[in-house]
Amino acid sequence: MLRYLFPSLFSIILLNTVVTVNAKTISSKNELNPIPQGGPTLVQAQLVPNYKDISYRDISATQKLDIYLPKNKKKSIPVVIYAHPGGFMFGDKTMASASIVQGILDSGFAFVSVNYRLSREAIFPATVQDFFAAVEYIKEHGNEYGLDSKNIVVYGESAGANIVALNGVAYDQPLFRSNLKNPNANVKPRAVIALYPPVDFNKIEEFTNNQNCKKGDSKEKLPSLEEIYIGGALKNHPEKVKQANPATYVSSKSSPFFLENGGKDCNIGTAQALLLKNTLKKYNVPVRYKLLPNAGHGGLEFETKQNVSLITEYLKSMVKNGL
Repeated sequence: MLRYLFPSLFSIILLNTVVTVNAKTISSKNELNPIPQGGPTLVQAQLVPNYKDISYRDISATQKLDIYLPKNKKKSIPVVIYAHPGGFMFGDKTMASASIVQGILDSGFAFVSVNYRLSREAIFPATVQDFFAAVEYIKEHGNEYGLDSKNIVVYGESAGANIVALNGVAYDQPLFRSNLKNPNANVKPRAVIALYPPVDFNKIEEFTNNQNCKKGDSKEKLPSLEEIYIGGALKNHPEKVKQANPATYVSSKSSPFFLENGGKDCNIGTAQALLLKNTLKKYNVPVRYKLLPNAGHGGLEFETKQNVSLITEYLKSMVKNGL
């Protein structure tokens, strides 16, 4: 089974106007890009959460999260909160790379994986609002599970990377805070780990064209996943496209970032992460960036021991008072 049946927000072509189809059906119609393969997921590796299907809000049955604790449990465990990939339309909280999660757990962190409303249920900004609400839940209730609510890092891949990036730069924006129970809740993370994030939806075609990426041969213009997420053609919703772009909100107060992407990313374009990196640098926000030159949009290159070590060392460096 492939981890990334649907990583391309963005290159996947939808049949007719039907959106209630499964990921495998959609991915078989992807005419633009090969489907990146990753290693085992949490389910495939039989990693079982210590706490499963915790409701963080009651707006939707989707709003649940799982908590995985390190073997050497202690009080006040620092936390990584995860947003899964899937083009904002597919996927769930079990999709995370088992090798990356195991590295996080072995480094003494708890791992919290979040389900959020997908675009088939609710369009932007509901997805981001849900993730903010999940962060608030862990901040408010983390001590009940032995978690250190003051040491939270957020981590996401692809669509999930867009979501966590927004958490790191737009934590104070009313647009994304409407689901919070406490209007004064602090949902700013200590740091953000964003792997191959889509940043500017309007630049996807330009960036992939510049890389000479193979185009599909479909003659019918059908909505892309980001258009379904936004709620219509991008050209008709310029304000929403801007609101969904993490670079819009970057300031000197933004959280530090760890960014990675592939040099052969033909789903969204390699330059997407560079947009965010350059904006962060403009405002003197600490940012670490690594390009994996032979990687595409996800895949095993991000899950090597060496790369997992880079991620976990970064996590340790971001935890106040150390582990």
